[in-house]
Amino acid sequence: ELSNIMKQHILNKTPVFGICFGHQLMAHAFGGIISENKDGSYFEGTREIEFCHDYGTIKKGKKLKVAVGHGYCVEKKPDSFVQMATSEDCTYDALRHETYPYFGVQCHPEASDYFLLNEIKNEIDPSEFPSIQNGGDQILQSFFVDVGL
Repeated sequence: ELSNIMKQHILNKTPVFGICFGHQLMAHAFGGIISENKDGSYFEGTREIEFCHDYGTIKKGKKLKVAVGHGYCVEKKPDSFVQMATSEDCTYDALRHETYPYFGVQCHPEASDYFLLNEIKNEIDPSEFPSIQNGGDQILQSFFVDVGL
């Protein structure tokens, strides 16, 4: 099972960055609960997330605009995970393991122009792409800083 393979890598201290389903998969593997979005809808487009703690180069209270596309989210975090970011739509928009090199996000920090134009069905104004991609870049860079890469 994929979740057991990834969990073992994390426990062996291999840095792992979970995106969307990967974020949900790892939360579940460590004892969290995943459920459909609050109103049963599929969240697609952009949203603002707020960091609850310092992480890498991101400071507590920092708000980032990110790309999203998901029908499920983490409803209850695992005991060994720390809530790192939240939003109106998703309580656990980002989680990290307390001791192992794992960080996961519900959003899509890897979103390219192609992804934003073709994979997100709710139209996003291309003038917003740099802001969305900057938020994703900050999240990815913070992971690299956090795990020493």
